[in-house]
Amino acid sequence: TANAHGLLKLDTLGRSVSFDVDYFRYDNDLEIDNQTETFLPRGELLGLNFASRNEALQQIENLNIKVDVEHPIGTTRLSYGGQLTFTETLGDQVNFNTATGSPVFDHTLSKIYKYRENVQAAYVSLAVTPNERWEWKAGLRLENTNTEGYSVTLDQRSTNDYLRLFPTLFLAYHYNDNNDYSFSYGRRINRPGFRNLNPFRVYVNSNAYSEGNPFLQPSFSDQLEFTHAYRGKLRTNVFLSRTVDGHGTVFIADPATEVQATLRRNFYNDFFIGIGELYSFDVGKWWSSQNQVYAFVGTTNVYGEFDI
Repeated sequence: TANAHGLLKLDTLGRSVSFDVDYFRYDNDLEIDNQTETFLPRGELLGLNFASRNEALQQIENLNIKVDVEHPIGTTRLSYGGQLTFTETLGDQVNFNTATGSPVFDHTLSKIYKYRENVQAAYVSLAVTPNERWEWKAGLRLENTNTEGYSVTLDQRSTNDYLRLFPTLFLAYHYNDNNDYSFSYGRRINRPGFRNLNPFRVYVNSNAYSEGNPFLQPSFSDQLEFTHAYRGKLRTNVFLSRTVDGHGTVFIADPATEVQATLRRNFYNDFFIGIGELYSFDVGKWWSSQNQVYAFVGTTNVYGEFDI
């Protein structure tokens, strides 16, 4: 990892421009031996079910460039900037069947997969403190994402392009020395990881495999939160969250063939609402205690059909 940071102060009023350049490189070379044996219910060995050696190389390279501008105007703090992120990942896997004792190259389980993700983002944020009681912040972030997954082995290419807005809002009200109120809203994105996008099957044994999905889409969530703080010790928190196009792992079994599959899909939308209480206090000069309890209720709607 490497980082370069610079800060340019424009005047004595607090205006400034900062930049960051971050570089990340990761190399992981693995060799895994798998052997699965089948036993009868009483423990008698029935025979070797599956044996393989897997040699895998994973390389990840990331470059991130960010520029931020701070522009105070009286009691208002204006911030804006942009960010560029470039990520390239290579997965190279070679598999050998070792059931006979001598490694035999298995081309069906050997693969090369490349993944590229570029993100361009711009944002603006405004923070205002008009008096001692009120404070509010509002922001807007625009992100454009381009992804491309390419299976060298299958000569299969999948691309994804999407443009999204992410607003944020925060309000705080200082009622008196004992009571403070705040409200926040934010929209977030959860992108699928490289491992979940890799389309190749990895067998655990002859009846079970795991498979990625290059067509996974990102999920988006909206979160609202209302908080009341009493004397800085008792906090009441009411929250609400909604997720659309949630992605994750799906487990499927076919009774006829006895095949078990671990798949990745966009398959659910969920909605949660809840309340939490947090109470903190000091015990003497050396001890402090934080105690919290949460209660929430939610619903998850699963959609789509899953076949092996």
